[in-house]
Amino acid sequence: MSTPVTSRMRVLIRADASEAIGHGHIMRCLTLAAALAKAGAECRFICRELPGHAQALISRYGFAVDLIPGAELSSAEAIAEDAKLTLQPAGLWQPHWVIVDHYELNAEWQSALKSTGCRLLALDDWPHRQHQSDLLLDQNLAADAEAYSVWTDSTCRILTGARFSLLRPEFMRKKVNRIYSGHSQLKILINLGGADLPGYSADIVEQLMPLAQRLNLQLVVLVNQCSVSHTQIAEKITAGYYPFAVQLQSYCQDMCTLYDSVDLAIGAGGSSTWERASRGLPTALVVIADNQQATAQAAVSAGMAVNIGDFTCSAKLDLPALADVLKNPQQLQHMSQCAAALFDGCGAERIVREMLLKSRQDLQLTAARPQDCTLFYQWQKEPGARRFFRNPQVPVWSDHRSWYLKVLPSRSVILYKIMLCGMAAGYIRLDIHNRRDAEISVLVTHRFQGLGLAASALNLCASVHSERRLYAAIKNGNYASRRSFRRAGFRPSGKEMYVRYQ
Repeated sequence: MSTPVTSRMRVLIRADASEAIGHGHIMRCLTLAAALAKAGAECRFICRELPGHAQALISRYGFAVDLIPGAELSSAEAIAEDAKLTLQPAGLWQPHWVIVDHYELNAEWQSALKSTGCRLLALDDWPHRQHQSDLLLDQNLAADAEAYSVWTDSTCRILTGARFSLLRPEFMRKKVNRIYSGHSQLKILINLGGADLPGYSADIVEQLMPLAQRLNLQLVVLVNQCSVSHTQIAEKITAGYYPFAVQLQSYCQDMCTLYDSVDLAIGAGGSSTWERASRGLPTALVVIADNQQATAQAAVSAGMAVNIGDFTCSAKLDLPALADVLKNPQQLQHMSQCAAALFDGCGAERIVREMLLKSRQDLQLTAARPQDCTLFYQWQKEPGARRFFRNPQVPVWSDHRSWYLKVLPSRSVILYKIMLCGMAAGYIRLDIHNRRDAEISVLVTHRFQGLGLAASALNLCASVHSERRLYAAIKNGNYASRRSFRRAGFRPSGKEMYVRYQ
């Protein structure tokens, strides 16, 4: 990978997709990548070259992706080799953050990546293994931060629950108004996610036959062509085997529209549970893996789902439980309302904010340069930026440029850019009055406000200029600045004056 280092926040994402794994890890990482890109970051993916990998999908979303050999990660040596292969592009690109969404890449792998000086966010779905990460995310409804605390060190911030759900933006568009009357034919979606290599989908359709006939159900089955279920169902449709309507799909580009077109989904207890919930779609859950147990229980407790099977124990569906739901329009309506109330669609943005908050510890001050003149002017023009300045009027460009180029080489004024993960977040200005005293002021651009950057930058500047007594003139009503300066150790000294003594 020959991509040059850029001045944006750089995020490297390590996740895999395949016919066996499915695309769940990639899809939620793409959601987070989109939110990071919106915040100004540049994201790249590294994936193993496995059968059914997601290179084309990731590229369609506009992100670069590098493929590494698709070796099995079944030994410590293989995991170490994966870390080595990931470190090669990571070392060239110098990411500020690495995101790993992978059950097989362990704490040793995470430590190896962190040795490059980056921070690391790990995604997991159940607390069972050690992590060496700065942030740990489990977006599942039943996730328990305390349960993860024994698997992380004290510096790791643990993010859990629906507040941090990684729902793609399309799932948060205006919801359909679902009305269950009991008079219309019900359309049921069967989708177990991934590739359904065991062939569960065909078996579910077979078990549903008596119920589907009795209740006049219409079935939509979404299953990958590589699954034996696809072949079996297609052959039976061709032969006219099913005495009810069965529609078979091997791919769906717009899952949101598909969810909106059906009345209930029979699905697994993975991350697609939350996608269905976001559309207010009631779910009949089938657990197909041990790590789905907690999610399934939480979804049932939240009122959005009913559990009709646990294929880790038995392949038999609880058809009476499903029939009770399908014959009760009031219950379907209630499940729909409970599901829709769970998510606000801001989970990815909250995670980005947590990453920036964690990165605050890495904040830097760099000397302003002549080529930053336009950037400083853009900050001056932001609405309300000069509200509490001595002169609140935004200067014309020619005056700003003349002033900027004049003070830059001056010894009486020092300008610093506040840098967070390679992104310019504002500036600090020092006006030197004598050998001991200097007036300090700070501006954080709107995009980075609310992260506590002003106080952090003031503290850093004070440590750089520890030989000086720093003071600031803060007008009445400028409460945000007063809070920032107080947090940075400044104290009131007379009217509208704050001083920090070193």
